[in-house]
Amino acid sequence: MTSGERTSRESIRRAGSFSSSGVEGDRARDRSAPLPQWIFLDEVDSTNAYAARQLGDLRHGTFIAAERQSAGRGRNGRCWESPPGGNVYMSGVVKAFPPVPAAAHPGVLTLTMALAVCDAAEREGVSPALKWPNDVLVGGRKVAGILAQATYEGHRALAAIVGVGINVNMTAAELAAIDRPATSLVVCAGRPLDASAIARDVAARFLDRLASAHLDALRREALAKMTGIGDPIQVVVPQGTLLGTAVDLAEDLRLQVCDDRGNLHLISGGDVCAMG
Repeated sequence: MTSGERTSRESIRRAGSFSSSGVEGDRARDRSAPLPQWIFLDEVDSTNAYAARQLGDLRHGTFIAAERQSAGRGRNGRCWESPPGGNVYMSGVVKAFPPVPAAAHPGVLTLTMALAVCDAAEREGVSPALKWPNDVLVGGRKVAGILAQATYEGHRALAAIVGVGINVNMTAAELAAIDRPATSLVVCAGRPLDASAIARDVAARFLDRLASAHLDALRREALAKMTGIGDPIQVVVPQGTLLGTAVDLAEDLRLQVCDDRGNLHLISGGDVCAMG
């Protein structure tokens, strides 16, 4: 255990409550998916980093959850604000992959988790949308972000870690510290919410969805919730900046962008910003 990882009797008890969730009745729809197993930490640098350090010893379907992260990270190394007080900071370990092309795995894992977050938000009466490639929005403001990291042997995926941060009970002051427009589920729902119940729900739904993932169905469902399709966008990738219109999701879940010359580009990842 590093200096950034602390547990207590209370945290161990709470970890047990994670695996006895009230969503197991919903799981009757797919008995092929494992029940999540939980490791709960009072504080950690980041749940993704912890999972990476312990990856060889963690089985498929293990979730690491923390009350607080001291060095939470989003895509491109951005800081993920992780104050204590009833939010969700967790990472799931994937070692059983759906039968899809290996090149599609990052998109499959990210969108599967994003849709699981949408399921949980809708259960609380909140109407979410997806922003490609890894954000969940409510009213145009970010409520959750996903970070998927996979390891490969050649073209074969060996394991992946799918981290998700969900602003559940973040206050207005805490939201103001975030450098991009953000909101929380409690702001949207107008009442306090149980972050541990939402974490259990998201984890169970993620494993259920992953066990039965099909690219066509995932693509259709993601498109039905996706914001920005048909709109002018700017995409920042390592090679530079692309201006164009988001026109569709490709079969492998890459974003299709048409530039002003009519050329179609397939984007695997990057920062996407609306224009105008």
